Amino acid sequence: MSNPFGDKPFPRTALFASAALIGFAILAAGLANHTGIGKEVVVVEGDPITRTMTFNDRADGAVIVATPEGTTIRVLKGDESGFVRGVLRSLSRARAAQGLGAEQPFILKQWPDGLLALDDTATGQRTVLNGFGETNYKAFQRLLVNKEARQ
Repeated sequence: MSNPFGDKPFPRTALFASAALIGFAILAAGLANHTGIGKEVVVVEGDPITRTMTFNDRADGAVIVATPEGTTIRVLKGDESGFVRGVLRSLSRARAAQGLGAEQPFILKQWPDGLLALDDTATGQRTVLNGFGETNYKAFQRLLVNKEARQ
C-alpha cells in the first residue's frame, strides 16, 4: 500500500491554528474562573430560616450535628448520613486546600421559596442542596426542624 500523504508535511497553518485555539480556551477558562464571569448567582426574596451547626464524626460512623456551643442537635446514624457525609467531605476538602480546619461552623439556610443551602463560614462556599433529589434535600431540611432553629 502506498502512503496517501506521501512526502507532504502536516499543514503548519492548521497546526498553529489548533495550538492558538487550545491556548485561547485555557486562557478564557482561567480568566472566567478568576473573575467570576459566568457564575450563576441565585437571588431569593425574604429572610431564611437559619441554623448554625458543626458536624463531628463518631467512632461508630455516626455524624454528630451540634450547635457551636456543643449542644447536640441530632445524631445521624451511618445509614442516614451518607449524603450529609458526602457534602461535608467535599466542603472539608475545600477547607484543607486553603489550610483551614474544622473549627468554623456551617450555616444551613432555607428561604421561603424552598431554596436550601449550606454555607461554609470558613471558605465562603455555598452548596445549594435542592438539586440532589427530595430524599437528600430532606436529610438536611430535618436539621432545621428542631426547636433551636430560628427565623
